Amino acid sequence: PDDFVADYYLTAWELPPEGGQWGLWYICPQGGAYLNYEGPGRHVCPLDGQVYSGWPYEQVIYARMHQDLAEAARDLGLAYQLSGETAYAQSAAEILRAYADAYLDYPYHDINDETGISGGRVTAQTLDESQWLIPIAWAYDLIVDSGALSGAQREHIEQELLYAAVTTIVRNPAGMSNWQSWHNAAIGAVGFALQDPLLIAQALNDPANGFEYQMQASVSADGF
Repeated sequence: PDDFVADYYLTAWELPPEGGQWGLWYICPQGGAYLNYEGPGRHVCPLDGQVYSGWPYEQVIYARMHQDLAEAARDLGLAYQLSGETAYAQSAAEILRAYADAYLDYPYHDINDETGISGGRVTAQTLDESQWLIPIAWAYDLIVDSGALSGAQREHIEQELLYAAVTTIVRNPAGMSNWQSWHNAAIGAVGFALQDPLLIAQALNDPANGFEYQMQASVSADGF
């Protein structure tokens, strides 16, 4: 029923207070096992029971929250397309609007919490920023014509979120690497979502980073 959809999907959530950190920080230094999250300030090694807190452990959880929200927005967009229920689109739109409001306030930061070009805003690596941006771009594409966003809101999301995230990623041209494969996927996702031929061409044809370059330079006789 419509009231169930609205009640279930318009639940309380909030963006993390800052960008996330590198997932591999979340490993017990004594034995190499992933830590267990037991709530704020409690990141516990399953091997020896040692409790860790503060940076970067809290920030790794923020990174997971950011990715979960991006994937939730995408899934809500898919649910809208499959069901026609506008409550799904409205919930996805809330996530996108929140990120458009906040994205440029997240400072650049890398895995050492410095401002190197490998860092992102929502995440600590342009690799991870790309993985986060792809479902964000898909979510926008899935709901842009749903009526859940006004013209001004669409412009805000396009400029302060989608294009802004591309700007973050292209600070770090990675050439012949798996990072650039993810960069190209994210740039292309935004390009196709916004029907921007320049971004599409950049993802496919950039002479030192694009998909065609990678297929020529990164595939050797024995494979990738």
